[in-house]
Formats: sequence, structure tokens, C-alpha cells
Amino acid sequence: MNPHTAGCAWSGFRALHQGVKEFQPCLPNPSPNHRPSHTVNVGQTPERMAAYEASKGHFDLLFECTGVAQALAGAIAALRPGGTLVQLGLGGDMQIPVQTMTTKEIQFRGSFRFHEEFFTGVELMQRNLIDVKPLITHTVALDDSEGGFQLASDRNQAVKVQIAF
Repeated sequence: MNPHTAGCAWSGFRALHQGVKEFQPCLPNPSPNHRPSHTVNVGQTPERMAAYEASKGHFDLLFECTGVAQALAGAIAALRPGGTLVQLGLGGDMQIPVQTMTTKEIQFRGSFRFHEEFFTGVELMQRNLIDVKPLITHTVALDDSEGGFQLASDRNQAVKVQIAF
């Protein structure tokens, strides 16, 4: 199962519309099944989002996976009126452009891990229907777990850090 055939987006993808995905790159060496058709590093080339923000937005569905208010606010501009914003995970309290979301009638949905979908995810992995190994960017030994947690908190270096024991 991959984002192209499943009609969904993986962690790090910012938007999905007719097979075009915009995301803050987070996979150092993504497998062919996890590669988007287009990428925009909004930290380095934010001007490339202008085309998607024009005419009230381009995307119908946005997955915000960073938990960073600036990324969320910028992505809202690329959503079409009536679009859906899915906030994945938890980045803490943040200020968001509620007025823009209201005037564009954006639907906001939150999704957090470790509820019923956690068991579904485990089952999908056990049945080899999804491959999450490309998301694991580092593996550390148990005696270096503190360093592993520090590494995991730096999204410029790591996506998921696995502790081996």
C-alpha cells in the first residue's frame, strides 16, 4: 500500500490533490513507493507555494504533520474554500488564522495516535500491507536511548528513531 494507490498521505506530506503532493521533505532516502510527485521545501523556497496559494487555493485536502504553527498557517492559504485540514499528532498550542479558515469554510479535523487506529496500523504492518521501515531514519542501542530521544526531537535529522534492545 502506498500514498498513490491508497489515496492517503504519509507523515511529512502537506497536501494531496489529484495525485500532486506537497510536503516538507522528511525522508532522507524515500523508497519509490513513498516518493511524492512534487516537493516544496517551504523553509528554503517558500515562494514556490505562491502558485498553490493563488486564486483562493489549490488543494482540497491538507495533512499537517509538523505541529509547527507557521507551517500550518502557510498551508491554509493553499487550501481551496471548503477544503479539509487534518492536523496529525500534537505540536502543542498554537495560533492559527481562524478568520481565514472561517471565510474559506475550512473543515478542521484532528487525529491523534494510540487510539483504535494504532491496532489497525499494527495489523497492517503484521500483514505486510504497509512498510514503515523507510520512516525509520536511525536505530540506537538501548544504552544510548537518551541520545536517541534527543535525536528524535530534531526533525532536521530524524523522522523516527528506533531503540534496539
